[in-house]
Amino acid sequence: MAKPKANAPKFPTVTMVDSRTLTRADGTTSLRLDTKEFGSIDLKAIEILRRELATAEAFLRQPTGKA
Repeated sequence: MAKPKANAPKFPTVTMVDSRTLTRADGTTSLRLDTKEFGSIDLKAIEILRRELATAEAFLRQPTGKA
């Protein structure tokens, strides 16, 4: 595997192992994200995750040019 360049930006990595949507009796919902890391994921990290997933989804939905 290639080594990252010395000046390459370093991004935090979170390894997702599971996720599920939970609904409480009062009707509120939440998303449970299980990771291999310790600690919590804050709202800023969730916003970054949403943005990156939206970008990835838009890329995957682009037409491939095949007829």
